[in-house]
Amino acid sequence: MARLVLRTLRLLTRPLSRPAALFLAWTHRYTVALWWRSMRDEFGQQIALGRPNVARWRHLLTSLWRVSSDARLANAPELRRLAIDGVGVTVDADHTWHGRYLLDTRLGLTVLAPTMAERQVVVTSVDLGANDADGMFANQR
Repeated sequence: MARLVLRTLRLLTRPLSRPAALFLAWTHRYTVALWWRSMRDEFGQQIALGRPNVARWRHLLTSLWRVSSDARLANAPELRRLAIDGVGVTVDADHTWHGRYLLDTRLGLTVLAPTMAERQVVVTSVDLGANDADGMFANQR
């Protein structure tokens, strides 16, 4: 009798078994990673600012919830991080991802963070007109 009561209590207090919880976490691993990276970076930002800002946390968590609740955006491996930038949300996502601009309509985002490929384009498009035939940085002699 006591064993039956304990088993019933265990089932009520622990509705998911460990394998079921691991399976659930594995199937939603990209969403969990998005939440983890976004909250980790925001926490670091709050530490750097020296004071907690509840409005920023609320804005971040609301944005994360909106992304996670949309079936087209949830669990997307191309979506790496959301960050609060002033009044808008900055998205770190692959620039070839088709859902990148869906985020703008779903969240009303103001800034899309440049990807690594876009950053390389910006760096390589710098005008090096100050260099002459003697070699690079000849004007620093």
